[in-house]
Amino acid sequence: MKRIYFLFVAASLGLSACFTDPVPVFPVEEVQGFKPVYAEETDIEVKLMSPQAMRYPGKIYVLEDYLFINDLNYGVHVYDNSNPYLPRKLGFIQIIGNQDIAIRNGVMYADYLENLIAIDLRSYPEISVTERILNDREGVSNYPPNSEGGYFECVDPSRGTVIGWVRATLYQPNCYR
Repeated sequence: MKRIYFLFVAASLGLSACFTDPVPVFPVEEVQGFKPVYAEETDIEVKLMSPQAMRYPGKIYVLEDYLFINDLNYGVHVYDNSNPYLPRKLGFIQIIGNQDIAIRNGVMYADYLENLIAIDLRSYPEISVTERILNDREGVSNYPPNSEGGYFECVDPSRGTVIGWVRATLYQPNCYR
């Protein structure tokens, strides 16, 4: 019985050592890390705009004579695809923070920052956001895109909504992940 108890205690102590993360020492000087990119609420509304240059193309959807191309983090490009050999730019739907889209029954479903929205496309070029599903937990956009951990500038909600992160030289950062 003592042998089983000893093995249990030894295994527990050995395994507990695997789950400790070192506490970072915050540098006094400059260090490479991530800095949040902010936008005002008026700058991030979903809206139809004139055609824009393609930056980071993603998914492609065809709906009737329209072609929709996702532009990662920015929105969706809309093309007239009535002649597939010569698509014509029609417009751009700004959806800041967008990573993915899906279209069903004339409605585009898109992630918008940390939320999900439905955009009625059936009367294009008239578009309208018909539904919003708000994320009720702290969004991942409040943390930098570094799964391995690293220094970053702490988010300041008074400066606006975080719409992305950029690598930058930081001076005396106070946040680490």
